[in-house]
Amino acid sequence: MALTISGTSNGKLGNLSLSNRTANILDSGDTSFFTADTWRCNTNLDGPSGVLTNLERTDEPSSGIVGTGMTESSGVFTFPSTGIYMVFATCHFIHFDGDGLAQLAIEVTTDNSTYDGSAYIRSGHAGSVDVYRTHSGFAIVDVTDTSLVKVRFNCSLFSSTTRLSGNTDGSYTHFYFVRLGDT
Repeated sequence: MALTISGTSNGKLGNLSLSNRTANILDSGDTSFFTADTWRCNTNLDGPSGVLTNLERTDEPSSGIVGTGMTESSGVFTFPSTGIYMVFATCHFIHFDGDGLAQLAIEVTTDNSTYDGSAYIRSGHAGSVDVYRTHSGFAIVDVTDTSLVKVRFNCSLFSSTTRLSGNTDGSYTHFYFVRLGDT
């Protein structure tokens, strides 16, 4: 059943029509459509290499979660439902002593086995002073099967003098997961 709301504003009649599906989506008790979740690195990593595993859901009083959120095991994230998701990563790099390139990849698997880079976040510095840099990137992921489609964050190209900043009390390197719509 569709829903139509009519009313006047400034003397003009207006209508808002919602389909049955839209009405279900807007039901505050129905969180199957919406998902929003934030995770972060909880410790500094000096010269990291490999999949990030020092991860936690943000827990400040002002942070929130919509729906059941993501689950994580050994750095691999599982989506709570099928759909189109935006996966957004922000990395805080510290390049000590003019270190070169550092990279974090948003990697996706569609077979729960083979991961491919979907987006890359890079930072570099060639000078002789310490440099603090924050870079972001995102990937749009079509989650057709929650048991097969997963995401992880993989560090590479780091030297021992580059740090990926993390902290349990603040989100320096952090990740957002937002469900945009149906697949």
